Amino acid sequence: MFNITSDIHVDLYYQTNNSQKQNYDYIMGNIDKLFMGIQEEISTNVDEYINQMIRNTKKLTDTLILAGDIANNNSYSKLFLKKVSSIWNNVWYIDGNHEYYFQDKDNGDNRLYRLIEDLKDYPNIKYVANTVQEIQCSKKLLKIGFLPLMYNMNNPDVFKMFNNRMNDKYYIKADYMYESYEKGRIFYENEIYDKCDICVSHVPLLRLEGTSGEETTYYTKVNIDTNIIYFFGHTHRNEEVDDFVITEDGEKASVKGYSVGVGYPISYGRGLGIPHTQTFIYSDNENTLFELR
Repeated sequence: MFNITSDIHVDLYYQTNNSQKQNYDYIMGNIDKLFMGIQEEISTNVDEYINQMIRNTKKLTDTLILAGDIANNNSYSKLFLKKVSSIWNNVWYIDGNHEYYFQDKDNGDNRLYRLIEDLKDYPNIKYVANTVQEIQCSKKLLKIGFLPLMYNMNNPDVFKMFNNRMNDKYYIKADYMYESYEKGRIFYENEIYDKCDICVSHVPLLRLEGTSGEETTYYTKVNIDTNIIYFFGHTHRNEEVDDFVITEDGEKASVKGYSVGVGYPISYGRGLGIPHTQTFIYSDNENTLFELR
């Protein structure tokens, strides 16, 4: 039914010695302006990464979902998306914080906007944040709601963490993060909650084991729907997530989620470090979504 991954950080798996003179073009994805040797190197690296990803995927489906953090520059992100669009019929992606890295925020640069614009002529590649997409199973129409990068900047503790502990502050303006959060929150409340079967975000919407449950830049609180399965990345923790909510009658109701993603290379020490996607299939007989392992 669909393959999903997050935080693939393609460029970090290779040492591309790009010229400093061409750094702007490298970051913004003006690939045809790069030296031919660099263009070929990026293409070879992306091919190698995709081949590894496919080898470590249980089964290829029609749809690939990318929950943010494709690469730190648009040269790698754009070429990756183009190449996987010839393998999967649908390529759906949302933005993570690394979709903005190394852009000049004070100059008005926005790597995400440029990436969307550069890929507009590829009909099967879609930026899907703040949309609902559908997948037709044999008997059920599965509705998947997608969210943009969401830090609750209205929370003083989250705002402080953004400014004091995140590299994001060098590349993303706080006002942009306010706007992204508000758009996502409103869309979630109006179009996903009580309406969708699955919600995909970059920042976790469920509490992860071992965390305090307080909002941070690694956890955003929303009104949880126990009928939705939540998928997210950002933390580089590849695991099933079991959370709960307290119902109106005071009972605990369980919620299912999946923290998905590749993470940084093993040498960085955060994440699996193995390019892969996870495969999810819907069973009409059991009326449930399950992962092929």
